[in-house]
Amino acid sequence: MAMYANGTSRPRRTLGAVGRVRAVAQRARERFVEDLDAAMARAGELGGAVHAGPIDIGPGRLAVVADPQGAFFALYEGQMDP
Repeated sequence: MAMYANGTSRPRRTLGAVGRVRAVAQRARERFVEDLDAAMARAGELGGAVHAGPIDIGPGRLAVVADPQGAFFALYEGQMDP
């Protein structure tokens, strides 16, 4: 029986890059912004890091960002639901 790095006989499941972005975006709190590019730049200036994006989604664009302590949040530019 093969043993894997996770200590079981089953391989560890991974999400892949797209799956990780989706998983983080689903857990992240959204912040609506008027200018996504400027907000991403400002996050970097304040010590944060852009982990994904900008990504075109439906009527807008999304970026997943982490603050200096590692808490994730999503920045969204575009049309909001009425």
